[in-house]
Amino acid sequence: MAFLDLEPRSADAVAERETDLYVLSRARFDAFADAHRHLALNLVEGVAPALVHRLGHTNTEARGLEE
Repeated sequence: MAFLDLEPRSADAVAERETDLYVLSRARFDAFADAHRHLALNLVEGVAPALVHRLGHTNTEARGLEE
């Protein structure tokens, strides 16, 4: 979400073993998107289902807290 809305991350992650990480900054993504609009759209569309799933899970948890 932070990548899309340009807000600070709301969570941290901790690796349990040695891990290689790859970083794609928003500035580099924007430059890539300018040059390759179709590929950038495919990338964003690939992320959307995960965001929808997480939002649905969060809504379910919020409803449980209201009861």
